[in-house]
Amino acid sequence: MAMNKKQRAEAFERLAADPGKEWREGGWSAMISWEKLAATSKVAWIAAHAAVYEVSFEEFEKAVRGAFGGKEVPLEQGSTLRGCFDGACAFLGPAAEPQKRDYHETLNRYAQGGSNKKEKNRGIEH
Repeated sequence: MAMNKKQRAEAFERLAADPGKEWREGGWSAMISWEKLAATSKVAWIAAHAAVYEVSFEEFEKAVRGAFGGKEVPLEQGSTLRGCFDGACAFLGPAAEPQKRDYHETLNRYAQGGSNKKEKNRGIEH
């Protein structure tokens, strides 16, 4: 079941409210804590969700600024928020090729309560 625009915006707002919490609950902290994650990786992670949830650049930018406490975002030289956002949208947004959109569908399921079952033929647990 596809999410409507309002549901996507609400899901992204939950993520933007506390990206570190979403990072931990998604199981990513088993590899590295949100606090130790590089700034560029944090921005890329938020950008991926912004693309999947099809939010505007302004909503993405607000989420990133919130994740860094309103401070300047320390991106690598040559990187910009716009570039991170546009790149994520090209790869994960609605115009992406179907085989690249598995992540999009997984996040939709997660935002709607997810599943504890393994996906068929993928071994991915939610």
